[in-house]
Amino acid sequence: DRCISVINSMEEWQLQSVFEVLWSMKGAMEKLESEAMPEVKAALASGDLSINAAYDVTRMTPENQREVVERIEQGETPRTVVKEIVKREKDAPPKPETIPTPEPVKESPAHVDEPEPPFPV
Repeated sequence: DRCISVINSMEEWQLQSVFEVLWSMKGAMEKLESEAMPEVKAALASGDLSINAAYDVTRMTPENQREVVERIEQGETPRTVVKEIVKREKDAPPKPETIPTPEPVKESPAHVDEPEPPFPV
C-alpha cells in the first residue's frame, strides 16, 4: 500500500524518471545475463559487485575482463579490482585510428570556361 501511495503522489516527470532508470537497469541486467563471465555473475550474486560495477566489466576489453576474473580468483576484492581497471582504461590514451589516405586531387585544366555570373560583378 505504501508503494502505491508513493507512486500516486508522484508527478508525471518523476514517474518518467523512475521508468527510465528501471528500463536502463533492465538493459544492464540483460547484458549481464548474456555476456558476463561466470565469475562476474558470482560476484554480483554474492553482493561483492554492484550491478553497475558488473556492467562495467562487460564493457571492458577481453584482456581486462580476464584480468578482473584472475584477480578475483586470487582473492582480491572485486569492487576494488573493477574500480582500478575502469580507471586505468579511462586514463589510457586513445588508440590511434587508421586514417584513410585521401584520394589524389585531380588537377583541373589551366583554362576553364566559367559561366557568366547572373548578376553584374
